[in-house]
Amino acid sequence: MDLPIMDNATYGGISVARLVAFRMLDKEEIQEIGHRDKVFLDRLVRVISRVSFTDYLRFKMPLSLVTTDIDDALEGFHRDDLELYLLCTCLDTLAGKDNYIDFSGWTRTSKEIYSGVKERENFLDELYNSSHTFNRDVYSTLIEGLIGVYSKYFGVIKNIHNLVRSLPEYVQIEIVNSYTILKVNSDPNSWNIKTTEQKLKVILDYLLDCRRHQYTHSAKTVSTFGEIRAMRKALVDGVIDMSDSKTKIIKWKRSEFSITCHYGEEAFLLREIIFACIASSLGILDAEWVLRYRKAERQRKILWALIYEIDYNLKVMQLHLDALSEKFVILESEHPPHFRVNVATLILRNKDEINFKAYVPLLDKYLELANKFNQILDETKKINKDQLADSEFRSLAPILRGYCNNLMHDYPEWVYNKDYVYDFSI
Repeated sequence: MDLPIMDNATYGGISVARLVAFRMLDKEEIQEIGHRDKVFLDRLVRVISRVSFTDYLRFKMPLSLVTTDIDDALEGFHRDDLELYLLCTCLDTLAGKDNYIDFSGWTRTSKEIYSGVKERENFLDELYNSSHTFNRDVYSTLIEGLIGVYSKYFGVIKNIHNLVRSLPEYVQIEIVNSYTILKVNSDPNSWNIKTTEQKLKVILDYLLDCRRHQYTHSAKTVSTFGEIRAMRKALVDGVIDMSDSKTKIIKWKRSEFSITCHYGEEAFLLREIIFACIASSLGILDAEWVLRYRKAERQRKILWALIYEIDYNLKVMQLHLDALSEKFVILESEHPPHFRVNVATLILRNKDEINFKAYVPLLDKYLELANKFNQILDETKKINKDQLADSEFRSLAPILRGYCNNLMHDYPEWVYNKDYVYDFSI
């Protein structure tokens, strides 16, 4: 069966599938996605667009040097809380209905294209036939019944719970293993004795209430796990793996809860849930998916760490140039600024694990030049103008930075596709 003409919705849907599968798609899968409802595929594209914006917040948008800088507008609007809120709204979109209608309109419409209209009419008929008088009790039953039917089809929270509960057990287990949520002073074993379904409900209630509702309705901020500033600092320092388990005391439901995030970064976990829901809806989720997702995300973080390291080194180079051009001697000290090489070294030591193979010769030369620069600094405590002017590093580092941009643009294909064609053009 041939694919239909490739319209924008189909192209977008296939692009989304390639992004969230973390593996090559076969012909049948591509054909199946090509025949999916175009409105549904458009919705997936919009979700991925929002996830991409949170990636921009986390990895690319400049951070002020100080947390209280009034010029850093997003710091004032709670960058970390905004990131998690936006990720939660992605679940809203995935769980929502394409034919959404508000409650007032739904109670009046007779168009059965809207979900639940037929069930609403059956409920009203039954209530009318069973009630001979219209009193307060009947009125309460009417209101509760209408809200119940409407919420069944258009209730966002309920639909998000249903969406996540529909994921395969191996994904649900990964989610529940990510948290321990206990009321302060409660039995420490009370979490362990809960079923997977019970734990999943508590985790989703916590995420939606603390990360979505409170920020939406009262602009309240709740201490987050894996703050953007801390994550970037760790990557700049060459620390790739997620931080260890962290526990925070959070006020929730008029009580204090001890909440432990075992994987360190809450945004990482929400992103995982979103991608799993999309992959499941497209029929491309499998038992190895979680492993592939986490491997790919780790490699993406390594790539970001390399980008940060290159940018840092270019700034160090410019600092030395500026000092020499202005005849400063301030850099002549016991500890003049050096290049950082932790991430480049990590990649070359683990080149069989980290899929930057085509760039290894270039990275090898980059590391050689950076180490030579540092060695000169160690020996002479300064760099002279001729050494900087003739430095290969000045031309090589921006080229490597451009190659990293190419890889980031093609993420995650370069992680899993052995036949990926590396584009050496900038």
